[in-house]
Amino acid sequence: KIKRTEYRKRITNYKLPIKNLHKHMQQKIYFAQKGLVLDETKTKILVHKYSGAKYQNIKLAGKLGLPGGRIHFGEQPDDSLVREVEEETGIIITPLLPFYVWTWTYQKEDEEAQIVAVARIGIYKSGAFHEAQDEPESTIEKSFWLDIEQVNLDDFIEDEIPVIQMFLEYRKNNPFVL
Repeated sequence: KIKRTEYRKRITNYKLPIKNLHKHMQQKIYFAQKGLVLDETKTKILVHKYSGAKYQNIKLAGKLGLPGGRIHFGEQPDDSLVREVEEETGIIITPLLPFYVWTWTYQKEDEEAQIVAVARIGIYKSGAFHEAQDEPESTIEKSFWLDIEQVNLDDFIEDEIPVIQMFLEYRKNNPFVL
């Protein structure tokens, strides 16, 4: 059993292992969602291709990613995911089950940002792709439906590969009906 003072000491001394952390930088945690959105036939997933990014250009440029983003203060998770997918792609979805949680970090001008994200299944409801657009921190070249059988993990952003792998494993073992 850990004494209360020992527990507090452990919490106080805990340091998040972030590389190249500058002492003058603020650390912030953001909560986000990514949608693994299936088309009406459930044979394709909604992806977008990045042409660049403000803070992570080397990591994102030319890679595929899942639509989604940060949850705004006071926003419900379902509303947030629907809003983010529609803003980024023009597609309106029905959000379903969360199936994966992960985190990553990156450095902005004056802050070290940590994103805690939940990947969720979504199903196409309506809408059509709109013109590619610049997001606050990235540029989306185009959004499109990718046949699940044509998924190549090397085409995806490194941080999202485990999400795609988990989905493919769940799909193969079918733990839930989509």
